[in-house]
Amino acid sequence: MHLDVQDLRNFYYREPLGRAAQRALRNKVLQFWPDLSGQTIAGFGFATPLLRPFLPQARRVIALMPGPQGVLAWPNPSQNVSVLTDERFWPLETGHVDRLIVLHG
Repeated sequence: MHLDVQDLRNFYYREPLGRAAQRALRNKVLQFWPDLSGQTIAGFGFATPLLRPFLPQARRVIALMPGPQGVLAWPNPSQNVSVLTDERFWPLETGHVDRLIVLHG
Protein backbone atom coordinates (compact mmCIF):
# COMPACT_ATOMS: atom_id res chain seq x y z
CA MET A 1 0.00 0.00 0.00
CA HIS A 2 1.34 3.41 -0.96
CA LEU A 3 0.62 6.72 0.66
CA ASP A 4 -0.34 9.55 -1.68
CA VAL A 5 2.54 11.74 -2.82
CA GLN A 6 0.72 14.90 -1.70
CA ASP A 7 0.26 13.52 1.81
CA LEU A 8 3.93 12.56 2.01
CA ARG A 9 5.02 15.99 0.77
CA ASN A 10 2.79 17.74 3.28
CA PHE A 11 4.13 15.60 6.13
CA TYR A 12 7.86 15.96 5.37
CA TYR A 13 7.84 19.59 4.30
CA ARG A 14 5.02 21.20 6.29
CA GLU A 15 4.52 19.29 9.55
CA PRO A 16 6.92 19.82 12.49
CA LEU A 17 7.17 16.06 13.12
CA GLY A 18 7.86 15.39 9.44
CA ARG A 19 10.55 18.05 9.29
CA ALA A 20 12.19 16.59 12.41
CA ALA A 21 12.07 13.10 10.88
CA GLN A 22 13.55 14.47 7.66
CA ARG A 23 16.46 16.08 9.53
CA ALA A 24 17.18 12.97 11.60
CA LEU A 25 17.13 10.62 8.62
CA ARG A 26 19.09 13.00 6.40
CA ASN A 27 21.81 13.43 9.05
CA LYS A 28 22.23 9.65 9.33
CA VAL A 29 22.48 9.24 5.56
CA LEU A 30 25.08 12.01 5.41
CA GLN A 31 27.11 10.22 8.11
CA PHE A 32 27.11 7.03 6.02
CA TRP A 33 27.84 8.84 2.75
CA PRO A 34 29.67 12.12 3.46
CA ASP A 35 30.98 12.60 -0.09
CA LEU A 36 29.21 11.37 -3.20
CA SER A 37 30.97 13.61 -5.69
CA GLY A 38 30.61 12.34 -9.23
CA GLN A 39 28.27 9.48 -8.29
CA THR A 40 24.74 8.64 -9.36
CA ILE A 41 22.23 8.54 -6.50
CA ALA A 42 18.70 7.22 -6.94
CA GLY A 43 15.81 7.31 -4.53
CA PHE A 44 12.76 5.07 -4.76
CA GLY A 45 9.40 5.78 -3.14
CA PHE A 46 9.32 9.23 -1.55
CA ALA A 47 13.05 9.68 -1.01
CA THR A 48 13.25 13.35 -1.99
CA PRO A 49 13.63 14.59 1.61
CA LEU A 50 16.88 12.61 1.80
CA LEU A 51 18.18 13.32 -1.71
CA ARG A 52 18.37 17.12 -1.62
CA PRO A 53 21.87 17.40 -0.01
CA PHE A 54 23.34 15.42 -2.89
CA LEU A 55 22.06 17.66 -5.71
CA PRO A 56 25.11 19.98 -5.77
CA GLN A 57 27.80 17.30 -5.53
CA ALA A 58 26.49 14.16 -7.23
CA ARG A 59 26.87 13.56 -10.94
CA ARG A 60 23.18 12.65 -11.14
CA VAL A 61 20.27 12.44 -8.69
CA ILE A 62 17.09 10.63 -9.71
CA ALA A 63 13.83 10.35 -7.74
CA LEU A 64 11.85 7.27 -8.82
CA MET A 65 8.26 7.45 -7.62
CA PRO A 66 5.98 4.40 -7.95
CA GLY A 67 2.78 4.72 -9.96
CA PRO A 68 0.33 3.97 -7.11
CA GLN A 69 1.92 6.73 -5.00
CA GLY A 70 1.95 9.38 -7.72
CA VAL A 71 4.69 11.81 -8.67
CA LEU A 72 5.54 15.46 -8.21
CA ALA A 73 8.15 17.61 -9.89
CA TRP A 74 11.29 17.76 -7.79
CA PRO A 75 13.38 19.71 -6.84
CA ASN A 76 11.33 22.22 -8.85
CA PRO A 77 9.36 22.11 -12.12
CA SER A 78 12.12 23.69 -14.22
CA GLN A 79 14.83 21.28 -13.00
CA ASN A 80 12.74 18.14 -12.54
CA VAL A 81 14.63 14.90 -11.82
CA SER A 82 11.64 12.82 -10.65
CA VAL A 83 10.16 9.99 -12.68
CA LEU A 84 6.87 8.12 -12.35
CA THR A 85 7.82 4.47 -12.68
CA ASP A 86 6.53 0.94 -12.44
CA GLU A 87 7.64 -0.68 -9.19
CA ARG A 88 9.15 -3.65 -11.01
CA PHE A 89 10.69 -1.98 -14.06
CA TRP A 90 12.89 1.01 -13.34
CA PRO A 91 14.15 3.14 -16.24
CA LEU A 92 17.77 2.58 -15.21
CA GLU A 93 20.39 0.30 -16.65
CA THR A 94 21.92 -2.29 -14.36
CA GLY A 95 25.09 -1.02 -12.74
CA HIS A 96 24.45 2.69 -13.36
CA VAL A 97 23.46 3.66 -9.80
CA ASP A 98 26.16 4.08 -7.16
CA ARG A 99 23.84 4.58 -4.16
CA LEU A 100 20.14 3.84 -3.64
CA ILE A 101 17.80 5.20 -0.97
CA VAL A 102 14.40 3.55 -0.49
CA LEU A 103 11.89 5.50 1.59
CA HIS A 104 8.15 4.74 1.45
CA GLY A 105 8.85 2.36 -1.43
